[in-house]
Amino acid sequence: MPALSQPWSSRPGPPITPASALRRLADRPTLLALLGCGLGPSYVAWGESVEPVVVQAADLAGFFDGLSVDMPDSAVPVDADVDADRPGWSGFTGGHIVQCDYEAPATPPRAWRVDGYAAWTADGACTLHARGDALLARMAEDLTAVERPCSVAADRAALEPAWHADGHVERVTRIRSLIADGDIYQANLTLPFTAAISGAHADLAVFLALTDASPAPFSAFLRAPGRSTVVSHSPECFLASAGERMVSKPIKGTRRRIAGQDERTRAELSESAKDRAELAMIVDLVRHDLGRVAATGSVRVESAASVLDLPTLHHLEATISARLRPGSTLGEAIAAAFPPGSVTGAPKIRAMQIIQNCEVGARGAYCGAFGWYARGIGCRLAVAIRTLTIAGGVATLHAGSGIVADSDPVQEWLETCAKAEAMAAAVGARLP
Repeated sequence: MPALSQPWSSRPGPPITPASALRRLADRPTLLALLGCGLGPSYVAWGESVEPVVVQAADLAGFFDGLSVDMPDSAVPVDADVDADRPGWSGFTGGHIVQCDYEAPATPPRAWRVDGYAAWTADGACTLHARGDALLARMAEDLTAVERPCSVAADRAALEPAWHADGHVERVTRIRSLIADGDIYQANLTLPFTAAISGAHADLAVFLALTDASPAPFSAFLRAPGRSTVVSHSPECFLASAGERMVSKPIKGTRRRIAGQDERTRAELSESAKDRAELAMIVDLVRHDLGRVAATGSVRVESAASVLDLPTLHHLEATISARLRPGSTLGEAIAAAFPPGSVTGAPKIRAMQIIQNCEVGARGAYCGAFGWYARGIGCRLAVAIRTLTIAGGVATLHAGSGIVADSDPVQEWLETCAKAEAMAAAVGARLP
């Protein structure tokens, strides 16, 4: 790896897309990508430009606060954007790429120090950045390779759910009873599916299929030895930070985007009492989480509910902001808000206990967080929804929904299956 004291160098990149770059690098055992899919900037890091980092910490705050890297002002590209309100992965300038399972820190988080990467603006212009000219030249050479074939097929026709319709109805009914008893207001129930898959660079083929069919601003491909490959096309911002400013954008409510019907669908989503009620509960939860580390009086709901338009979907999204309290760290803020409120329920701790009793096994990468983190600069972390893992020829994906007092158990089963459709198609399988 380059010495940390080496200055950063930059040069124009080749006129290729992020997808083409990934195909050229498909043989690499370590390959990390944060893609904006045309909705924001994209970044790819690989090979010797990436080094795994192990931080021994008893808690999540200690993990993030232990990630330090030499990033003087001269190391930050002049076009860097670290505004917490900018879209997608904006602001990445090196630092670390990170991934935390839902069960973190009981399951150790992962971090990679990035000393070189390719960057694309939302309109497709590519540049290369690295510590030192030698690494920069090797990266440029890597991107002249031919594209590798990427394909995937499921070895069984159907995904295998951990439970079927009757089991889902029973779980939803149980959660509704707890809500009726005043135990909780909402819980996010998720169902895991598995499929055996095969193919050339099958993990990358799944990722490219997902981002092509359903582009999302927080898409990620995280392949490295030792743990499952994480594949995500998430639309949801867990926490963005720049300086003292922090922003979280929880999502509840989803509608398919239909050509010529945007206004009608937006109105239907905006006026949905169930979706607005779910989002309102999560807004309160996020306000409370951030309030634990925020300067007094700084927590604001900038938007209680607005429609987020993506190429294939509409979502109902809120925006909550806060300023970090003097003496608190960004690591403490991440820990205070983790796991994300939109994938747990309210009240958070009790909802998580109920989730553990209803679900089967660990969620793993799903419902955790991933993104970039640069100590002293900021972070962009996404909620790991629309996320699957691939290891040993097996793809595991989850889908879920928020259960509230008036949830219909059969409709919740159908919604869960509908949310799994795109990922099922990407792995070449069908739902049972």
